[in-house]
Amino acid sequence: MIHTAADLLTLARTYCEATGMSLSTLGVRAVGNDKTFSGLAKGKSCLLATAEVAGMWFSLYWPHQTEWPERIFRPHVSAPWRQRLIDEEARREAARNRRTPRVAEPYANSRSH
Repeated sequence: MIHTAADLLTLARTYCEATGMSLSTLGVRAVGNDKTFSGLAKGKSCLLATAEVAGMWFSLYWPHQTEWPERIFRPHVSAPWRQRLIDEEARREAARNRRTPRVAEPYANSRSH
């Protein structure tokens, strides 16, 4: 079962409230796109594949101290889905680390004349 845009937005807002994360950061973490959930909040839609990934991501990474919204179906995350989500998160984290700017090092032997 694929979640509706309204369901995804409820999950996103509940998750952000529980974790202090922004919708844009959540979008990057969950589906690799910082505009997904803010777009849903503005009435836009998303691809079915994005909705499927988001639903599985929420189910896997839902905060333990937070109750899952009662009226929203919580999917079972199978072993292949679990591995896919973990691999994607690791790939995104590695990409973020590669983009971290390096601080220029001063020349060790430079002298002012």
